[in-house]
Amino acid sequence: MMGYDDCIIRSINGVQSDLEAQEIKRSCLNKFPPVEEQKNTVEKKENS
Repeated sequence: MMGYDDCIIRSINGVQSDLEAQEIKRSCLNKFPPVEEQKNTVEKKENS
């Protein structure tokens, strides 16, 4: 199963600038949010 770290490793190859690296980081965070954020999202849905 692919996760955040795998997303970064697979995407970072050949990156030449900080801006590109930041975009990859943002994209991978969108695909694989931190566990704490996922927990908060589930709790909000359950309390609605």
